[in-house]
Order: sequence, then structure tokens, then C-alpha cells
Amino acid sequence: MRVIHRVRCPHAIKNCFYQAPAFTVTVVRTCQRYAYILLGAMFFMLFVWWSTLDSSECDGPEVVEHVCQVYNEKYTTGNLCHELCVTKQLDLHSCYSYKDDLKRYRVDDIIFKVVDNPNLVFKEERIEEGLTSAEFLQQVKDLLLYELGHPNTDLLLKQLVLDFDINQDGKINLGEAQNMWWVLIQPNFLNFYIFQDSVSIPHLNGTCGGISVWYYLYLMEGTSLYRKTTPWPISIFTSNFYRWTLPHWSLRAKVMLSLVELVEEMYEKDGVRYHLCNVNGLSLYHHSSYEVAITDDTMLLSSQQIHNRLSNITCHYAHDCILTPQCQTSCEFSSRQCTDRIIRPTIAVVCDVMIDYLLFDTPKEIKVSLNRAITRCQSISVYTQQLDLVHSLLILDLKSILWNYIQNKLK
Repeated sequence: MRVIHRVRCPHAIKNCFYQAPAFTVTVVRTCQRYAYILLGAMFFMLFVWWSTLDSSECDGPEVVEHVCQVYNEKYTTGNLCHELCVTKQLDLHSCYSYKDDLKRYRVDDIIFKVVDNPNLVFKEERIEEGLTSAEFLQQVKDLLLYELGHPNTDLLLKQLVLDFDINQDGKINLGEAQNMWWVLIQPNFLNFYIFQDSVSIPHLNGTCGGISVWYYLYLMEGTSLYRKTTPWPISIFTSNFYRWTLPHWSLRAKVMLSLVELVEEMYEKDGVRYHLCNVNGLSLYHHSSYEVAITDDTMLLSSQQIHNRLSNITCHYAHDCILTPQCQTSCEFSSRQCTDRIIRPTIAVVCDVMIDYLLFDTPKEIKVSLNRAITRCQSISVYTQQLDLVHSLLILDLKSILWNYIQNKLK
């Protein structure tokens, strides 16, 4: 018979067994503390790196230094130069974005814009000394013709002279001329300036030596119309989650009404046609008053500007002449050149947005009429006979449907 003896564990080994859990917990806690410290240090270093990268890309202080140097040399001026260069009430430290050759700085709802390359702005594009006022104004007129494609820009030129005449002597001196020229070649400046009477366009606060300062009301009290992306768990059940976050229908109708009115104004203003080339729920905003607001990303362009961007393309088919999916022009097959005739007017694109933003829960008393109007609107194109008349009637129909409903709700 085999006898099994009980093996006695030495005292040290016993202590090891008893103390092992406590030791393990201590090690884990110590490592955990060091892990938190290490992670905190890593996040801090990443933040410092990101801040340095962000500020170095925009170089706000360097831009101000360039502008103020030229201002102190009496080579440029502007109605905000005193605040920027003398009292130092304005600064360009908060970089908002840097794209499309444009640096943008934000302070609350104010955006400062300046062309990307200081060497381009402050050297190559300088107005030559000795240039007469008449010669400079002709240079500006040539630029307006190139950008707008309309020969009669006298009223616009007169307004520019009035706004950039800082000392109000009725003339344009060298500093005023240089400031005007630098901001005129800035992306979006001209078109936003032309539509300054619209509440949907950022408001120009002032300029100084190539820097333009804009008031974007929606930055503080507005929001984009909608974002169609749906979070993963919810996307299993629905792809229209964004609809749950939208304002009441009558408020959305007010936004769309103001957008239709803007498109009506843009269709032809002072003999020039304008288009929105990137219209979607993220590029359109609304104020707290539910007036639509467009952004730089909405791409407000004249027909001539679209034509200029497509002028180097040799087209064989209509789809060769695409600036954006929403701004496609027709092809002149005899010359193989893209024209300035937009295939789908902006109102047709706006009606596409209405389907996602407005139509799905339209009140039943107007749903049939609104759906009919939107369907007709989506089919309009450059090939529509009597396009101008059809466009005007569609605008009138949409405004009537939306406004009548809103007005009845207010009673």
C-alpha cells in the first residue's frame, strides 16, 4: 500500500503565496499611475505639436508684420489699419483654415482673410508708382470684365472707389489703390462684395493692406442645415437619423424660402448670372432667425468665372466640362470648348436639397403642390425651352407655396 506524505511548504514560500496578490495589485496600481502620466505627457506633446503646426502654417503675426510694414511705408491703407497696426486691437493668432491659397483667422464670428503667399501679395502684385488714377481704374475695370464677363461695370467700379476712398477726398491714391487691388484678387471677395445687400452673404467689416475682415453671423448663432451620415448602431435601423435633429417644418420652410429668394437674386444681377456650385446640407447654414447663410465652401461664382476655370479644357462630350457635379457647362462641339452655359441652374440643385431637408414631412395640405413644384424644378436645364420664363415661374410657385403656409401659421 502506497503512503502519500503531506508535503510541508517552507515559511518563505507560504509568505510568497499570501503576499502575491497584494504585490500584484501594487505593481498594477503603480504601473497604472505611470501609464496615466505617460499618456498625459503624450497628449500634451501632441497638443503642443498641433498648436505649433497650426500657428506656423498660418503665420498670423508674420502676416500682420508684413501688412503693417507696408502700411507704415505709406504704400497701402485701409479703414482697419489703425486698429491692426497702431492700437493693436486686432490680431491674427487664431488660425481658422488654410486652403485654396487663402489663410483665414477667426475671432468669435469675425473672419480675417489674406492671400496665402506674402511674397505674391506684397511684391509681385504691387501697383507701380507713377500709375495714374485713370490707368489704375482701367486695370480694375479689366479685372471686373474678366471675372464677370459684362462690359458695363461702371456702377460697381464707382461703389468700389467710394468704399476704398479712406480719406474721402473723392480720389484714389496709391495706398488706397494697392489695398483695393490686393483684396480684389482675393478668392470670393468680389462676389461677396457684390451681394453685400443680402443677409445670406458674410458682411464686409473692413480691409487693410490685403486683409479683408468679414462678419459671419452663423458662426456664433447658426448651424449647418443637416448632415446625412448616421452613427453605426443607429444606421442598422434607419439611414435617415439626421431628420430627427432638424428644426420644426415651418422653420425649415423659412430657410428654404430665403434660399429660393437668394437664387432668384443671383439668377441675374446687373446683367451677370451667378451660381452656387457646391450646395448641400453642410455648405449651407442658417442664422438664429432661420435665414439661409452661404459660406466660402458653397462656391458662389459668376458664369464667366466658371467659364474661365474650364477654358483650358478641350471637350468631346458634355461630361468633359465639369467644374463640380453641380456646375457642369455645355460643350461647343464645333470649337471643342466648354461654354459658360450651366446645364442645371442653381434652382434645380436647391430643389434636390429640398427633398432631403423639407419634403419628407411636408404638411399634407401642401404636400402635393410642393412635390409637384419640386419635380418640375428638378427637371429644368439649359435645354428647357424659354428657360428664363420657366425659371421665373418656378421661383414664383415655390415662394408662393412656402410663404402662404408660413403666413397662415403666423396668424
